[in-house]
Amino acid sequence: MKLEQKLFSLLIVGLALLSCKKENVNTITSEDIQLADAAFNHIESIVNIEVNKLEKEYLGEGESYPNFADTNSIINITFSLNASKEYIDTIWINYGTDGYEWRGRILKGKVLITQDGKRSTLGTITKVELNNFFIDDYKVEGVKTVEKTAIEFSLGNSIDHVLVTGGQLTSPDKTQTIQWNSDRIHKNDSVNGESFILIEGSINGVNTEGTAFTITTRKPLKLNSTCTRIVEGELKVTPSEMSTRTLNYGDGTCDLKATVTIEDKDYEIILW
Repeated sequence: MKLEQKLFSLLIVGLALLSCKKENVNTITSEDIQLADAAFNHIESIVNIEVNKLEKEYLGEGESYPNFADTNSIINITFSLNASKEYIDTIWINYGTDGYEWRGRILKGKVLITQDGKRSTLGTITKVELNNFFIDDYKVEGVKTVEKTAIEFSLGNSIDHVLVTGGQLTSPDKTQTIQWNSDRIHKNDSVNGESFILIEGSINGVNTEGTAFTITTRKPLKLNSTCTRIVEGELKVTPSEMSTRTLNYGDGTCDLKATVTIEDKDYEIILW
C-alpha cells in the first residue's frame, strides 16, 4: 500500500510539473498586450493629427505630422474654443455606426478629446475618452491622459507622461477581454527626417485567460510615422505564477512579426 501511495504521489508531482511547464510557455499575455498597445497607439495617432490640424487651422500653430496628414480622415468632427479663445478645449470625433476606414482599420463610435491648453504648451493635459468605440470590431474602452512634461524646441522633440486607466479590449465575438492600466513616458522625436515615438514605462492588468500580469520596459518601444505597428523595442512580461518572458518587436522593420522568448526559447507571434 505504501509503495502504491508513493508511486501515486510521484505520478501526481510529475503531472503537476508537466502542467506547469506547459502553462509557462503560454504566450497569451504577450499576444494580448500587443493588441492593447496597437489599439491605443492608433487612437494616439488620431489625437495627434486632429488636434494639430485644428490648432494649425484656427490658432496658427501646432506640431506637424506630414506622414499622417489626411484631410478626409474624419466624417463628422465638432470642436469648441475655451472662453478666451486661446486654445481648443473640446473635440468630438464621430465615426458613426457603419464603420469608417482610416489607416488600414475600420473605426466606429466616438472619441472625445478635452484639453486645458494648447497641445504644444508645457503642462497641457489632453484627455481622451471613448464612447461605444470600436477598431476592427474590437470594442476599446478606457481613458487616456497625456501631459506635456518637456519640450526641447531646439531639438524638435517633446516628452509626454501618458496614463491609461480602465483600459479594456473586447474581442469581436465578445468572448475575450483584456484589462489593463499603464503609466508610461512617450518621447516624440525626429532624426534624419524620420518622426517617431519612444515609449517606456509599466503596465499591469488581467489577460484574456483571467491571469494577472505586470509588464516593464526592457528597451523603449519605437513607433514611427510610416508604420501602423511598433517596429522595435522589448518588454519584460510577467504573468502571475509564471516566469518572466521577453516580447521583442524586432529590428525596426515594419512587419507583422514579434518574438516571445521564454526560458531561452523563441516563439513567434503575429502582430495585429
